[in-house]
Amino acid sequence: NNNDIAEPTITGIYFTNASNSEFNNNNLIVNSNGGYAIEATNADNSTTNDNTIFINSIAIKMENCDNCLISGNNITGPEVTLSNCCPNTTWIKVGPQEGILCGYGSDNTTISNNTMDVASNGINAANANNMTIQYNHISHFWDTGINCSSSNSTTIEYNRLISGEYSSQGIVGNNLTIKNNYIEMWG
Repeated sequence: NNNDIAEPTITGIYFTNASNSEFNNNNLIVNSNGGYAIEATNADNSTTNDNTIFINSIAIKMENCDNCLISGNNITGPEVTLSNCCPNTTWIKVGPQEGILCGYGSDNTTISNNTMDVASNGINAANANNMTIQYNHISHFWDTGINCSSSNSTTIEYNRLISGEYSSQGIVGNNLTIKNNYIEMWG
């Protein structure tokens, strides 16, 4: 808690088999191609709250994290310019590759009140059940705002999703309760 971590090359905070942990009120600036600002796997009943994260890869990874709370985090990253994909066209993407990765066995977890500017995916909660995803603000995503594919009994409500250019999907999944979200898609 309450750490300032600047410029680690792989991961800012890393724990495994860390149940009942708290990752709160940290400032993380991570220069990593493939690492994480916070990575906590097998961390049941843990919280990741009120962190400020600047990274170019994945901000928060909490997999196999039952009954966890991820809330109040502010996630952003550097601009990325794409200019060789189409003739005479340049795009600027903002933020990390992915904001929150919290699937793959993370059941009964709540992701709420997070603000993120992401280049590709906002929240990836695939293969997790009984999750609550609410009151998040996700902007500039170029792929998917919230991904809950292969998840069951998840509630997605009161989120604000504003895509970047050429985004593919706002919310993806099956057997979900989706209500009262604002979704603005471009492309």
